[in-house]
Amino acid sequence: MTTTELETPETIPALTPPSVELVDRALRDLDYEDRLVGYKMTPSAGNDRANLYSLPQAIVFLLGTRWDSPMLTPGFKGAINWVDLNAFANWLRDAVGDAPLASAVEEHVLPLDSYYAQVQTLSRVLGMRMDQYREVRGVVEQEADEAETTEDAG
Repeated sequence: MTTTELETPETIPALTPPSVELVDRALRDLDYEDRLVGYKMTPSAGNDRANLYSLPQAIVFLLGTRWDSPMLTPGFKGAINWVDLNAFANWLRDAVGDAPLASAVEEHVLPLDSYYAQVQTLSRVLGMRMDQYREVRGVVEQEADEAETTEDAG
């Protein structure tokens, strides 16, 4: 693979399934000192700093750029949401606590040449991981419902 090719879900191996504890830790709100800093960059207003305090908030921010907008046309008023993706991988490992996700970003996202290619592949990696998180959460909720039903019947 060259560093300009986007990775597809088929070329990104499945991550190690997360535990309930990892999901709970990864989805929590972080303290100020553990936040991730991003920038909303606009040609007309410059850069606006964004403090991101959770993985869900960071995902919405990172994937919030409308790449289909005509960025090179006169009068473009859109923005590019930018995060240092090396810092993002470190943040995933150290603050969020999801080392397998951080490793996947380092292996499949960081080697790509353009930020556009990185974000497109990052979207696929994050989507795969969020599916795993939802599966874990679904099992926990189902077990809780079954336990509640058993208590009600008893």
